[in-house]
Amino acid sequence: MSGGICTRVSTVYTWVRPNGEDASRIDRVYAPVSFKFSGCETLSCPLSDHDTVVARFVLPSIFPIGRGLWKLNCRILGEAEFRQGFETRYKGWQTLKPAFASTSQWWDDVKLRIKRYAIQYCVTRARRRREKFSKLCAEVKFGDPSAVIALQTYLDEKYHGARVRARVEAVVTLRFPVR
Repeated sequence: MSGGICTRVSTVYTWVRPNGEDASRIDRVYAPVSFKFSGCETLSCPLSDHDTVVARFVLPSIFPIGRGLWKLNCRILGEAEFRQGFETRYKGWQTLKPAFASTSQWWDDVKLRIKRYAIQYCVTRARRRREKFSKLCAEVKFGDPSAVIALQTYLDEKYHGARVRARVEAVVTLRFPVR
């Protein structure tokens, strides 16, 4: 635990088997170094065989905001272009293994390379899509009748994904009941 350790004079268990024969403490509280530990207590939960551990911290007046968590867009794994580029790069990355002291150091480096490749791939893909959209709009503007159908198809595909993501988000955040 950052900033201090919660210690007790006597052992307090936060889980006890109903027959009282077994008990354990399996709690850990992790906090940023800037959160100063100020104490803890154990509260009984009558409807559970677990107790609650309450840890108190003095929070800083200013919270530094980090870069956040990067998450791979898993949809690109289904795209042949991404997979082919990945396979080519991965073969090259495998040749770098001897340059590292351990496989885990090599893997940490490869994970960063995968992240950079995925971001670069998605940026390029988004640029191509914007260019395609602009081209279709220009063709519609100049009166090409087949461009209207192509633009409609493009928009249907684009917004289908947005509709699916909105439904998933609604279910995850429980905005409406799931049938």
